[in-house]
Amino acid sequence: MGGGVGTQHQEGKQGKRRLERALLCHTRDTVAQASIDGGDPLTQDRAGDEIRSLSRFQVTQQMGFRKILKKYRRWTKDKTLGSRFSSEVTSLEGSFYQLDLGILLDKYIDVLDVLRAIFDASGASSSPPAARVSSPSSKIAQAVNDGSEVDFDLALSITPLGSRGSKATYWIPPDQVVEVEVLLLRHMRLRHGPNVSTPNGSRTATPKRSFSSLNVDKCLSNSDATGFLVLDQPELFAIKQNASTIGSSEETAGTMQAKAAGNARWSSSGDATVIVGLEANKQSLRPAKLKRKHMAAFLDTDSPFDSQQDYGLHEEDDNKSNPPSNVNITSTRQWLAEQKHVKPIAGVCSKRTRFVSLQNSSAGGMWATLDSDICMKDSLHLDLSGEEWLDEARSNSKRFPHAVLEVRREGNHSSTLIQTLDRSHLVRHRNLVFVIQHANQK
Repeated sequence: MGGGVGTQHQEGKQGKRRLERALLCHTRDTVAQASIDGGDPLTQDRAGDEIRSLSRFQVTQQMGFRKILKKYRRWTKDKTLGSRFSSEVTSLEGSFYQLDLGILLDKYIDVLDVLRAIFDASGASSSPPAARVSSPSSKIAQAVNDGSEVDFDLALSITPLGSRGSKATYWIPPDQVVEVEVLLLRHMRLRHGPNVSTPNGSRTATPKRSFSSLNVDKCLSNSDATGFLVLDQPELFAIKQNASTIGSSEETAGTMQAKAAGNARWSSSGDATVIVGLEANKQSLRPAKLKRKHMAAFLDTDSPFDSQQDYGLHEEDDNKSNPPSNVNITSTRQWLAEQKHVKPIAGVCSKRTRFVSLQNSSAGGMWATLDSDICMKDSLHLDLSGEEWLDEARSNSKRFPHAVLEVRREGNHSSTLIQTLDRSHLVRHRNLVFVIQHANQK
């Protein structure tokens, strides 16, 4: 068996290199042919289908071997073959089990980057007109175009559904995440901030992914370590969540994703926001912007908090005697001090990938977030002060076994993607609140 394993190791490495070379040749030919035809190259590109097929094949093979080994162990009472198979086959670097589809997925995204920069730059949407700035679609679009990752997440959370809006939440088994992301990239692009450059200045091009010590997800190297806290009284929060059905929360106009008294959000960049008073459903909610490392001190209203430490968050506020961020920090702290019953009742951190539809306009749009590697901890806000906050947050936390996809649609944007997901075997339609309930019940 040792010789066979060595041969498989070499063949696995060679197969992986051949697969990567084939993908590069295929995408180069696709770009060349699309340039000749002058048509939309995305309709001609089969790379996404090939990655999805490879992912499906990999999952099927892994499942098949698990079942074979399980039956063998039950029939023969031999408990050693499983460990041998793991050490001599599945754990080898060249094994098909170790094929990192994230590498192929990144190359596929790079192809979309090139193609959309060439063919879609002229179709880039501009900022929404001032007359429509109050619509849900325009509010979210403004956060997409001008805001940070935290601003984007906050806008999706607190912007009420419009009269023609809807949203859907799906649970995705970890081994199906690659297929789902390829499906999303057929309709959407990765979301990028206002300062991220793209080829040829295209706003619709898929941006280069940022890599850091926090981007360790095997499949989603374009993900961002992020998290949020639910601020409320546990009993009241449970009553509010049980007061509506999944259908009403996803289709009823005026519904907000955030149903707690307040929430806090942050990203790997260190930026964070805290917003309260959500129950009043005010039209002009003002979030307090601070640094993630100051979150625990900010929420502890029994101790003084020096808001001067957060002036460096936005350079444009440096020369102002009373910057808006400072005013919001003071008012939010005062609200928390008056509402002693409101406290962090659940904390969730994950690797988040953000998407924006290719067809967004001032009349409507679609946005999505894909969270993987989710963990939950009720004392999460106490682990945010250090650079290695994610490792500390995962320590003694509760893991959620699925990835979570949330899709938001507004205005006259097509609902084709949501309908496709509803019919897909890759996902299960669920509500985000079940994730939080999972954390509280464990």
